[in-house]
Amino acid sequence: MQVSVEETSELMRKMTVQVPEEKIQSEVTKRLQSLAQKARLDGFRPGKIPGNVIKKRFGGPVRQEVVAELIQSSLYDALLDRKLQPAGAPHIEKKDLDDGLEFEAMFEVYPHVELCPFSDITITRPQCDITDDDLDKMITKLREQRKNWESMDRAAQEGDQLTILFSGTVDGEDFTNGTVEDFKVELGSKRMIPGFEDELLNMEVGNKKTFSLDFPEDYNKDELAGKNAVFNVEIVRIEESSQAEIDEEFVKSFGVESGEVDELREMLKGNMEQEVGNIVRAQIKQSVMDELIRNNSLSLPKVMLDQEIDRIRQAASESDRSSVKAGDSDQSADFEDEARRRVSLGLLLAEIIKTQSLTADPDKVRSAINDMAQSYQSPEDVVDWYYSNEEQLKSVEHMVLEDQVVDTILADATITEEVTDFQSITNPG
Repeated sequence: MQVSVEETSELMRKMTVQVPEEKIQSEVTKRLQSLAQKARLDGFRPGKIPGNVIKKRFGGPVRQEVVAELIQSSLYDALLDRKLQPAGAPHIEKKDLDDGLEFEAMFEVYPHVELCPFSDITITRPQCDITDDDLDKMITKLREQRKNWESMDRAAQEGDQLTILFSGTVDGEDFTNGTVEDFKVELGSKRMIPGFEDELLNMEVGNKKTFSLDFPEDYNKDELAGKNAVFNVEIVRIEESSQAEIDEEFVKSFGVESGEVDELREMLKGNMEQEVGNIVRAQIKQSVMDELIRNNSLSLPKVMLDQEIDRIRQAASESDRSSVKAGDSDQSADFEDEARRRVSLGLLLAEIIKTQSLTADPDKVRSAINDMAQSYQSPEDVVDWYYSNEEQLKSVEHMVLEDQVVDTILADATITEEVTDFQSITNPG
């Protein structure tokens, strides 16, 4: 077997392999002999079919089968011998020769990854302490969430909750399927399209009103986006809110059996510190990944990019079929940018895992599964499910392994602390 490899670009290789006719004929003869013992043909007893008849009847298909298998095995042997690892399935073209077979395999190889020193990476770590002011704001937020509504006999004003009947048409066509009943609107919440809540200000119970508004151009229903709509509204009820009192009942509603406000504040502080810790860890991991890409320039195989773009497009299509349109150039560019990031990170993380000889720590895997299981009614059953489901277990191991890569990098990286507050961390921007 003769093999030659040509480097047609940085990552593209053309491998030419010649397989001698003797090797092909040897395998064809062996298979025909085996077939002669098992074949059934009219007019011949089993095992007594002449060789020339077997060859005439089965020679063509058997040769095709042998050639296909020899191409695969020869390619595998040649790649192994030349220490080449294709990034995707090779494109093969074969050519019959008088003295055998020749085929060309075109494929991309994985890029050489030379990692930058981890000490070149600089990470900013947010530092946040939960203050009494943060706790006061959180309790105010909880009171707002538990607020009470009381019916009022007056005109509607900002902050009121209205119960309405309404219907709507666009170009004379009903888009609400008749009248929508008992629909609640909180004035000032901006949950309706721009202008809708403003139209309801100063109306009273029993009042009816007809008005027109334009749906936003980016509205999530294509058939309504940018269209002018006519609404018919009737006010059924007007309610004013009042915050819940911070009393024993309020405190106990959050699982604090003593009903003591101080214990509620301690519980909230612990929850908020845990929330900050989770956000900071996620931010640091994101920063590490960003720095890895920024500090390590890679040439990426087109075949890997194309496969990743297809995966992203498929996921986007399944999550929101109405917003994914074929040929959308802006969307395709977004897909390509995300694919480049994912493929780059995959190659970089794989190299770090290999060079650092990292494996998923079983104790950390168990801890991660236990944490995820706590939000379910029967945590033990969830833990058992993960350990009985190989695919799900591997996904957790992969997540843990990524975290171990981050820890490995942080051990050598330059880390600067940045003091911030709870609001900035939990509601950035």
